[in-house]
Amino acid sequence: QPATVNVNTPSTVVQGSTFEMIVAPGPFVIPTDVSGYALAAMSDITIRFPLSPNLTWVDGVMSASTNTGTGYPSISFDGTDVVYKVPGPFTPGATVQMPLVKLQVTASGPVGSSAEVKMRSLSATASVAILGVPSVCTPPNQVFGTTTITGAAT
Repeated sequence: QPATVNVNTPSTVVQGSTFEMIVAPGPFVIPTDVSGYALAAMSDITIRFPLSPNLTWVDGVMSASTNTGTGYPSISFDGTDVVYKVPGPFTPGATVQMPLVKLQVTASGPVGSSAEVKMRSLSATASVAILGVPSVCTPPNQVFGTTTITGAAT
């Protein structure tokens, strides 16, 4: 199923400043079958974004969502990744709007460096009949946004 992710990040920030990056997944439809097998449910959608070494994680908050099941969505920082999880379960055929995420980060890299926003992976579990089939998708090395770190204005 095609899905989109929009990232809004400033083009430049002053070194040492804390700023917001907005990650906004677009709506998508949960498939009704997987390789010809009827899908009973989908769960545990997890998106991992590597945090640029030129940024320092401060915090993350999520907005409301629709048709994302009874589980509680979360945003966390694990190793070098921002981890966005929505446990579901998701109903086959439903149009889902994942939560928008506001990340607070600090520009900790050297002046002139940049911070790119990319997606490392997307994973989910599809339940067909009595089996739960985990899957992981590794997207192309697409850059969703870039912020350049500048010096303070004099």
